[in-house]
Amino acid sequence: MQKARLIVALCLVLAWTCTAQAQAANRSIVVNIPGFTLYLYENGVVIREYPISIGTELKPSIMGETTIINKVTDPTYYPPRWWERGLTPIPPGPNNPVGSRWLGLGFPSYGIHGTNNPDSIGTAASSGCIRMRNSDVEELYSLVQVGTPVRLVYQTVIFGEDPMYGNKTVTIYPDVYSLGSTRRQMEEGLKQRGWWDGVFWPALEKLMEEPSGREECLPLSMSLSFNGQPLGLEGAMVGGRWFVPYASPGRDGMANKELREWGGITYMDVEAYAAQLGLSFEIQGGSINLRSPKAYLGEKMLGPVLTIDQVDYIPVGSLGDVLATQATSLVPQQLTVVSFQGDYYVPLQVVLQYEGEEELRIEGP
Repeated sequence: MQKARLIVALCLVLAWTCTAQAQAANRSIVVNIPGFTLYLYENGVVIREYPISIGTELKPSIMGETTIINKVTDPTYYPPRWWERGLTPIPPGPNNPVGSRWLGLGFPSYGIHGTNNPDSIGTAASSGCIRMRNSDVEELYSLVQVGTPVRLVYQTVIFGEDPMYGNKTVTIYPDVYSLGSTRRQMEEGLKQRGWWDGVFWPALEKLMEEPSGREECLPLSMSLSFNGQPLGLEGAMVGGRWFVPYASPGRDGMANKELREWGGITYMDVEAYAAQLGLSFEIQGGSINLRSPKAYLGEKMLGPVLTIDQVDYIPVGSLGDVLATQATSLVPQQLTVVSFQGDYYVPLQVVLQYEGEEELRIEGP
């Protein structure tokens, strides 16, 4: 009976070992150098991400495909040509520059290793090797085996798509080795994914000029309409917010609102814009639809209403019939006139003077 149990136990151990080896055989490492990140894949899916340190611009990390050729626990560090320079190898311990683990690569003298300087992680500080925190490289060491494929890439632009909302995303990393690859990768990636049409290039240009290394929504252009009529202007969706072009910052009391500048044009957050003018808005696909309340005199619609500094305005053209049918004064009247999308608007107070028996009302959108 004991012999049978022993055989069963041995079979279970062998089965576990075979499963672990099969998993390890399906694993691979990808190092994105400008992203300062090492990814561990299993069957094409990322199962671990680790921050790393890379080579300096003078001693850059090498790029290409290779494998892990050896694994060493508590390695001794041998400085380059130490025997000629009168240096002594550094034994395992807290002062060892390669930390507690070494994963040798097929590129001579290159490896993935730990460090005695954890503050260097996330910077270009090594002589070309890939540094990791000791705790991270120890975990990675246990998850890979000799022969694991390793690919070192230089990808400054990473595209993605939010699985919940479907938002297209982009991450732009600094071009740490000044290879000038960002624009090429951006254009190629957009074309490959069919995302070229609809991109709001003024904001995307700014992201490329000031790469943050953070995942952000891909800036998209938005068509604009007012009360269902196309305006022939381009709005934008940037950083998950919507913006409309705004031509006169600082001259109309709206200077303190949410303003952005892209491509030499000022844009305002659509929520602030709509609130300032008494409008509502809705987002439908690639469109921003602005809607205004409407003024009525009896059954006659006078037109859309704008509200500025708590004063309601209607289009000048709406007054024609009102003034033509009412007694008017010969005394000239001074009015504040505002311009909006090619129309002139005057205070609704003008109509109140001539409304007669007709009811004047405003109905919201």
